[in-house]
Amino acid sequence: MGQKQIATIYETTGDYGIVAIGKFEDTDGMNAQIKELLSDVDIRELNTSVVLNSVCENEQFELDVDEE
Repeated sequence: MGQKQIATIYETTGDYGIVAIGKFEDTDGMNAQIKELLSDVDIRELNTSVVLNSVCENEQFELDVDEE
Protein backbone atom coordinates (compact mmCIF):
# COMPACT_ATOMS: atom_id res chain seq x y z
CA MET A 1 0.00 0.00 0.00
CA GLY A 2 1.85 3.02 -1.20
CA GLN A 3 -1.05 5.45 -0.96
CA LYS A 4 -0.13 8.63 0.90
CA GLN A 5 -3.59 8.87 2.49
CA ILE A 6 -2.98 5.65 4.44
CA ALA A 7 -1.17 6.86 7.56
CA THR A 8 -0.90 3.69 9.64
CA ILE A 9 -1.41 -0.05 9.15
CA TYR A 10 -1.81 -2.54 12.00
CA GLU A 11 -1.86 -6.34 11.81
CA THR A 12 -4.49 -7.49 14.30
CA THR A 13 -6.22 -10.46 15.90
CA GLY A 14 -9.99 -10.84 15.88
CA ASP A 15 -12.44 -10.33 13.06
CA TYR A 16 -10.09 -8.25 10.89
CA GLY A 17 -6.53 -9.19 9.96
CA ILE A 18 -5.49 -5.65 9.09
CA VAL A 19 -6.57 -2.21 10.31
CA ALA A 20 -5.51 0.69 8.11
CA ILE A 21 -5.90 4.31 9.24
CA GLY A 22 -6.26 6.86 6.47
CA LYS A 23 -6.81 10.60 6.29
CA PHE A 24 -8.73 12.14 3.43
CA GLU A 25 -9.64 15.70 2.52
CA ASP A 26 -13.18 14.71 1.52
CA THR A 27 -15.49 11.76 1.00
CA ASP A 28 -14.69 11.66 -2.73
CA GLY A 29 -11.04 10.95 -1.91
CA MET A 30 -12.04 8.33 0.63
CA ASN A 31 -14.40 6.62 -1.83
CA ALA A 32 -11.72 6.58 -4.54
CA GLN A 33 -9.29 4.93 -2.10
CA ILE A 34 -11.88 2.33 -1.08
CA LYS A 35 -12.57 1.45 -4.72
CA GLU A 36 -8.84 1.15 -5.40
CA LEU A 37 -8.37 -1.14 -2.40
CA LEU A 38 -11.32 -3.31 -3.43
CA SER A 39 -9.79 -3.79 -6.88
CA ASP A 40 -6.80 -5.54 -5.24
CA VAL A 41 -7.21 -9.33 -5.65
CA ASP A 42 -5.61 -9.92 -2.23
CA ILE A 43 -8.34 -7.93 -0.43
CA ARG A 44 -11.46 -10.05 0.00
CA GLU A 45 -13.51 -7.74 2.19
CA LEU A 46 -13.41 -4.16 3.44
CA ASN A 47 -15.18 -2.63 6.42
CA THR A 48 -15.11 1.15 6.66
CA SER A 49 -15.68 3.37 9.70
CA VAL A 50 -15.55 7.16 9.65
CA VAL A 51 -14.14 9.14 12.59
CA LEU A 52 -16.39 12.06 13.49
CA ASN A 53 -14.17 13.74 16.11
CA SER A 54 -10.57 13.26 17.20
CA VAL A 55 -10.29 12.99 20.99
CA CYS A 56 -6.50 12.61 21.11
CA GLU A 57 -4.12 12.35 18.19
CA ASN A 58 -0.33 11.96 18.09
CA GLU A 59 -0.04 12.53 21.82
CA GLN A 60 1.26 10.30 24.59
CA PHE A 61 -1.25 9.72 27.36
CA GLU A 62 -1.35 7.84 30.64
CA LEU A 63 -3.50 4.73 30.97
CA ASP A 64 -5.37 4.26 34.26
CA VAL A 65 -4.23 0.79 35.25
CA ASP A 66 -4.72 -0.67 38.71
CA GLU A 67 -1.52 -2.46 39.67
CA GLU A 68 -1.89 -5.15 42.33
